[in-house]
Amino acid sequence: MRASLQCRQVLPRVDAPSLACRDPSRTCNDRSYRSCRVRERVRERRGRVWKQWEDTMRLRKFLFAAALSVALPAIAGVGSVSPAHAESTVNIGLPFQLSPRYFDPTETANGTYFAILYAVHDALVRLDDQGARPSLAESVTSNADLTEITYRLRPGLTFHNGDPLTADDVRFSLEHYSGTSADAFKSRIAAIETPDELTVVVRLHSPWPDYAALSGTTASAFGWIVPKAYYEKLGAEGFMNAPVGLGPFMVEKIDPGREVVLKRFDNYHGRKPLVDRIVMRTATDGAQSLAQVNTGELDVAYNMLGELGVAASKMDGVTLYENPTYTTFFLKFFDAADPDSPWSRKEVRQAVNLLLDREAISMIETNGASPATQSIVPSKLPYAVELPVSKPDLEQARKLLAEAGYPDGFDGGKLVPIAPYWRMAEAVAAMLDAAGIKVEIQKMERAVFYQKLADKEMTGVCLCADGTMGNASTRLGRHVYSKGVHNYAPVPEFDALYEAQLVEIDEAKRAEMLAELQRKVYDMAYDAPIFNLALPAAIGPRVKNAAFLVPGNAYIAPVELLELK
Repeated sequence: MRASLQCRQVLPRVDAPSLACRDPSRTCNDRSYRSCRVRERVRERRGRVWKQWEDTMRLRKFLFAAALSVALPAIAGVGSVSPAHAESTVNIGLPFQLSPRYFDPTETANGTYFAILYAVHDALVRLDDQGARPSLAESVTSNADLTEITYRLRPGLTFHNGDPLTADDVRFSLEHYSGTSADAFKSRIAAIETPDELTVVVRLHSPWPDYAALSGTTASAFGWIVPKAYYEKLGAEGFMNAPVGLGPFMVEKIDPGREVVLKRFDNYHGRKPLVDRIVMRTATDGAQSLAQVNTGELDVAYNMLGELGVAASKMDGVTLYENPTYTTFFLKFFDAADPDSPWSRKEVRQAVNLLLDREAISMIETNGASPATQSIVPSKLPYAVELPVSKPDLEQARKLLAEAGYPDGFDGGKLVPIAPYWRMAEAVAAMLDAAGIKVEIQKMERAVFYQKLADKEMTGVCLCADGTMGNASTRLGRHVYSKGVHNYAPVPEFDALYEAQLVEIDEAKRAEMLAELQRKVYDMAYDAPIFNLALPAAIGPRVKNAAFLVPGNAYIAPVELLELK
C-alpha cells in the first residue's frame, strides 16, 4: 500500500473549510478528504471556470467507477495470476505507443527511449543503481585537459546475434549517433580513433566539461552501442523492427506498435537477469491497465494518475509506487520569438505563471505527490538553483495582461500536451481561460509529438516534459540555448552565458554562470514550469523488486534487477 504523506507537504493550511469538509473523524492522510479541501481552495481562486472543471472531473470519476465495476467485479480481492503466464515472466504496460524508433539507441530523442534501452542495449558508461560507471568499457580514462577520452572495452563480449563487440562497432555507433545533443558531439569531437580492436579514443577540439554528463547518463544515448555489420545490412528501418543489442534481454518477438517479448540473454556480462522473460505492451488506457494489474494480467502499469492512483492504493495486494523522477513538466511558448504573437510579451508569460495553480495540478494528476517548481532544472541535478514558486494570483495576472494590451485575454492557439497527459492540459486550459486566454488542445501520439517538436513544427504552447539526467547545463542546453534540440525562441544574452560556461573548467566560476543563467530565464518568464513528476505506478502482488533504481529515471531500470516473489 502507498505510504502516507505528511500533511504539510500536501495540504497548506485552510482557515475556513466549508461544512462539506468539516468532518473531525477524517484525517489529513485521507485522500478524498484532502482532495475536498484542495478543491475548495481552487473554487475560491477560479470561480465559475473551476466549477465547470470540477463538474467535468466528477463525470470522469463516475465513468471511471463504472468501468472499474465492470472490469473488476471482485475488486475486494486480487485476482489469481493467469495460468498462461510463466512464473518467470513479467508483464509491463507502457503508457505510450511502442514505436519501433525506441529500439534504436542511435536515434534516442528523449527519456522515453530508456524504457526500452535498459533492457535491450548497453552502453560504454551506464547509469544504474550504483551511479554512472563503465559497463561495456572496463575502463575510461582522460588526459589532464579533458580533450582525450580513452575507452578500453571488456574482452569477449558478444551481441545477441553472436557478433563480437569490437572497437569498430563503437566507432560506428558514435559517428552514426543522431539523437539528443548529436550536434554538440559532432561540433566538439575532432576525431574518433580505434588503435586496436578493444580501444576507442575520442579526441575533442577543446575541453568540454559536459562530455561525461552527456555520455554517461540519460541526458543522451551517445555511447549506447549497436552492431555495425548487422545495422548496415538491415538499414535503420530494418534494425528498428529486428533490433540486436548487448543488453540483459534480447528481442524474442516484436509486434511493432503493440508488444515486444524479451528473453533473458544468458551471455550478458553484468548482473544476471532475475526473470526469464519480460513482455512489454502498449497500455495507454490507464483504467484498463489498472484492472489488468488487479487481475494479474499485468505486473506493472505506469501513469496511475488522479483517481487511478487512489483506486490502486486501495486494492489488496497492489502497491502504488510514486517514483520521484527528474521529469519536469512545463509550458513552452513556441511563438515567443514572433513579435506579432502575444506570447512574445514578457508580461503575458508572467501572467501565465500567475494563472497556474501548481498545487491543484499536482493534486489532479498525482494526488499531490509531485512538488511544484519554477525551473526546468530539478533541484537534485548538479548546478541547479532554488527559485521561488509563484502563487496563483488572478488579479495580478489580469493587470499584467492589460499592460501587455490584452485586458480581455486573447486566442493563444494550440495547446499541445505530451501524451497521455490530456487531463493536465485540460486543467491548464481552464486556468488560462480564467483570464480570457483561449487555447485549443491538440493531441498526438508521443513519438509523433517528439518528432514534430525536434523538427520545429509546433506553434502555440506546449505542455512539455523533460526527464533527462545530466546537470543544469545539459538540461538548459536542450531548451534555452539557441542550438538546443527543443529551442524555439533564441535569446542572445542566454547564448553568451551558456557558451561561456560550456568551456569553463573552474567549477566555482561555472556554477556562478549557470546560476545567473537560471535566474535570467526565471526573470524573463521564458517558460512556465509546473512540477517535478512523481510518476505513480501500480505494482502487482507477484513483484518482489520493481527495480525503480536509477535516480530520476521514470521507468524500471536496471531491468536485470526486476524480480518476482
